[in-house]
Amino acid sequence: MSSGCWPLGALTVKVAARLGVKKFSYPFELEGGGIEVSGDGLLLTTEAVQNNPNRAEGRDDAAFHAALRDGLAIDELLWIGEGLANDDTDGHIDNLARFIAPRTILAVSETDKASPNYAPMQENLKRLREMRPRGQRHRQSPRAILLRRPAPSEWRARRHQAWHPRRRGR
Repeated sequence: MSSGCWPLGALTVKVAARLGVKKFSYPFELEGGGIEVSGDGLLLTTEAVQNNPNRAEGRDDAAFHAALRDGLAIDELLWIGEGLANDDTDGHIDNLARFIAPRTILAVSETDKASPNYAPMQENLKRLREMRPRGQRHRQSPRAILLRRPAPSEWRARRHQAWHPRRRGR
């Protein structure tokens, strides 16, 4: 199997070796946009991604948590619920919330009550506000800063015929 011009995984092996970074693998699906780490032991993710059957089918949750703790030096996993409506990533956390400092989370909020995102966003914000990390290093709860989600824009694309100069004689 290949990804472009490199065999699948070959580039990561070369980069890790060049940087002297220990490479490890997980027996489950884990995507960068599906997790957010604080830099001091907290990991933020969504149930929508991590518990989706396309990633979690047959997964041992205890082994999953242990692998994240060991592999990424995570003391605590913090969970929020759903992602954005019609999100083709199934709810990646990087569309919803990001650590901008070890104890500070920038989170998207929805103010339009008619939006399909309103109720799930309210639930996610409630969970963020109620997070109380249990670890000894994490006596301070994360602070959530809200960023209002911009209203969707609709673009009407116009088709333009490509202009190609004709050569003489054609």
